[in-house]
Amino acid sequence: MKTEPQKFTPIAMPNRSRSCPACGADALEYASDYPSNVKPFALETLLYCTACGLAHVPDSSQMLADYYLQDYAQTNRKDRDVDPEIYFSEAHRESSQMMRRYYARARAQVIRLKKHEGRFNRVLDFGSGPGYLLHISHAREPHAYEPDQESKKYLDYIGARQYDALDEIPQGYFDVIVASHTVEHLVAEELIETLRHLVGALRPHGLMLIEVPQGGHSYLHLEGARQDPHTLFFTPQALVEAVTRAGGDIVFAGAVAKPEIPRRDKPIYTPEGSAFNKVNRGGLTVICRPPQSE
Repeated sequence: MKTEPQKFTPIAMPNRSRSCPACGADALEYASDYPSNVKPFALETLLYCTACGLAHVPDSSQMLADYYLQDYAQTNRKDRDVDPEIYFSEAHRESSQMMRRYYARARAQVIRLKKHEGRFNRVLDFGSGPGYLLHISHAREPHAYEPDQESKKYLDYIGARQYDALDEIPQGYFDVIVASHTVEHLVAEELIETLRHLVGALRPHGLMLIEVPQGGHSYLHLEGARQDPHTLFFTPQALVEAVTRAGGDIVFAGAVAKPEIPRRDKPIYTPEGSAFNKVNRGGLTVICRPPQSE
């Protein structure tokens, strides 16, 4: 399984009409092959920002639409024939390592939000899947955005209101929003617009937790972890830059995975600044709130 780029190539004449989707800098100075041998992603090219380290697939909208329509449920969601009542049972939760991992992650995210006074009244899970977090958090009013139609029956079962488009998500409404391992799947050119809408969907006291995998191919050896179907590869700095540009006021930033990742001898990006920017672990997590009035 191919999980790392084979080669970083300097872009001789960078296209200055494009800027970094995360930090906005005109610093897209390297390209590489996509770190996967799975189609259609293996055919794509990554562009790298040397200011924040982000890598992204440019112009991925149609490719993603086709992939999620035709392939995603079959290759990534192989458990959708289970009855919802059984699906959310403790026995099913303990039935596989995958299910235990999903629930453990959701539980940890709930605990982290509660430590920052998150209220689980009106809760939106952006990229909810079947609704692990909504179920385990006991959200009083669960809401979900999930393009995978195979998840709908499970979200119906837990009583989640479901949205089919970003502009359907109401503004100034939610106490908590969670985007767990979702943002790295967005169309890169729509990243800031999407995050801005989600920040705007929070109530004044609301909190949003975003967790993404470590995507720092630009300075780390990310061996062994599957990369497709990601279209955005975040470094810690790139995640902070994107959330801040979208208007989020960050109250927590940390890497929640334990194993340290080896660094490249010849990086094309060198993290500077905060300790979080320099972290070489995964599970990159930020909690933000909407801008606070003076």
